[in-house]
Parts: sequence; structure tokens; C-alpha cells
Amino acid sequence: MLFTASFLPFILTVTYIFGDTGDFILTALLSKGLLPLYLFYWALAVLYAVAVSSLVALASPNTFVSIMAGLALLHVPFSLGISFLPPTVLNLAIFHAYTSGTSTSGWVSELASSAFISCVLLPLFLIRLTLYVAERRDVR
Repeated sequence: MLFTASFLPFILTVTYIFGDTGDFILTALLSKGLLPLYLFYWALAVLYAVAVSSLVALASPNTFVSIMAGLALLHVPFSLGISFLPPTVLNLAIFHAYTSGTSTSGWVSELASSAFISCVLLPLFLIRLTLYVAERRDVR
């Protein structure tokens, strides 16, 4: 459901912009590199959301608190305008990768270099911390 809810607006936008002919849509998705860039963006965003949510879920005393705290923590960087955490750093990185003028193959490296610490290393650290909390938590 999450993938469909995220992917469908992207496909509709590409269809609306490049939808004059069927060849235009395929050209936009494949030769312009929008599809791989969007899939990489989506994967980084989901990795961050899963890492934060799983840590909050294990640290919270009940389900309601974990859902509310997880949503709050995912929206705090956007609400406070913190630019070094997702979604802001990820949006800026994908915008910079797309408008940088590099080739399609250079977009992934451009995106990864701009958002590597906060979108790859931070989620991996949070997942490791989640595993540590899971081992320490007394669930019987």
C-alpha cells in the first residue's frame, strides 16, 4: 500500500507531463532516468522511516504511544526546518542530483554523496540500536 500510494502520484505526474505519446512516457522514465532516481529516493526514505519507527516501537510502552511518537519523530525535522535530516536533506539531494547536469548514471552517486550520512548511515545506526534494545528488552 505504501509503495502504491507513493508510486502512483509519480506515474501520474510523469504521464501528465510527458503523456503526449506513449513513446514520450517511456523516454521520460527510462532514458531521462527518472524511474531509477525515484526508486532510489523511495528506498532511502523507506529505510529512514523504518529505522525510526522500529526503534520507537521497541522503546515505547504500548502500541498507541509507539504510533504517535513514531509519527511525531518522523515529522519533527520537517516541522522545525531541520535541513540535515530527512525529508529535507533527501528532497534537496534529489533536486540537486536532477538539476546538476550530470548524466543519468551520475545521479545515484550525486544523491548518495549528498544524503549518505543522514539517509544511509543514520538509519543503519538506528537499526543497530533497535537490535540492541530488542536484545535487552524483557519480552516474555
